[in-house]
Amino acid sequence: MTELLLAEVADAARVANWQRSGGKRRDYPKPIPRPGVDDPDTTYGRGALPIDDMAAWLGWSTP
Repeated sequence: MTELLLAEVADAARVANWQRSGGKRRDYPKPIPRPGVDDPDTTYGRGALPIDDMAAWLGWSTP
């Protein structure tokens, strides 16, 4: 957990510095790789879940 939180803090600092320097979209800093995660781009999800999958994940019954 500590390594994940440190990576988040480091990413936030890098983005803040990029913003203050007048960064352009193409120069947006890439996130630091997270321990135990193969692809850092998957840290923030892969898109919307279908409603049936979300209901099952939350334990809701669907009509």
